[in-house]
Amino acid sequence: MDLLDPSLIQFPRDGVKAFGILVVIGLLSTLLSWKKELRQNQDSYATQMLQGFGEKDRLFLFDVVQKTIGIAAMLILCLEVMHLMGISPAVLVTAGGVGAVALGFGAKGIVSNSLSGLSLYISRPFIVSDFIDIPS
Repeated sequence: MDLLDPSLIQFPRDGVKAFGILVVIGLLSTLLSWKKELRQNQDSYATQMLQGFGEKDRLFLFDVVQKTIGIAAMLILCLEVMHLMGISPAVLVTAGGVGAVALGFGAKGIVSNSLSGLSLYISRPFIVSDFIDIPS
């Protein structure tokens, strides 16, 4: 059985970088445990923290919070992996900006419809089991 050569993957060997990696791992662990806790006790937290909202709005806001925590955890993980691999985040930001401009010009209709759908998702003018009458 052959062992991997340590020079194949360049992990940091000094204390400062290793401490930084441990901090990121702790942050990710904390975010994911918060997300799990919110998911398991969603009803009790929603009634305690969002008392002025209706049931539908409370559940929607908690869904947004859970998704935001998950996205933040994934973003932190991706940026840390990129940092470990030696890829600068500036390259990603630059490529993302150029890609966003190209997407905006090339798919203006799709982006417009997507934003309209997002607006409907946020405002929730109707829910499942509502009947909608459309005049003929």
